[in-house]
Amino acid sequence: MPRLVLVVDLLESDPEIRVLMHKPKFAGYFLSLLGISLDRIENYQNDVVYFADMLVVTRPTPCAMPARENLQLLHRLLVKQDLPQEQRKDIVLIVRHGVRELHNSKQLEQALRTQYGADRVVVFDGGMFAEKSREIFMRAGLVCNLWVN
Repeated sequence: MPRLVLVVDLLESDPEIRVLMHKPKFAGYFLSLLGISLDRIENYQNDVVYFADMLVVTRPTPCAMPARENLQLLHRLLVKQDLPQEQRKDIVLIVRHGVRELHNSKQLEQALRTQYGADRVVVFDGGMFAEKSREIFMRAGLVCNLWVN
């Protein structure tokens, strides 16, 4: 997503432009929040040859480490109105499952709940609709994104 925000203006300028991406389900929901229809997204398959009159490729970024400027732009596009700092009290703990799961994430969650209060800690696993995700991060005062490689 942080790379796609660099071409949002281009996508908005021509409804015929399509987006080719790997596993677009999650990012597709966020694109829909930006006004980009899901039917404009093609799921990349490595055994298919693609042709285009014009190809735009944004600058690559390491997975889970996008440029700060791209994240700030994504934030401005998704969050129409920032809450005042005093209203952003939630602690969002991003957890992953499967091969990227952090084995002590439950202990970390419990420690955060004990230290800051159970009602302030929100666990985000990406398994919710984009609108709900946007609401969660709008209320966040702190986001903990733990990465396992």
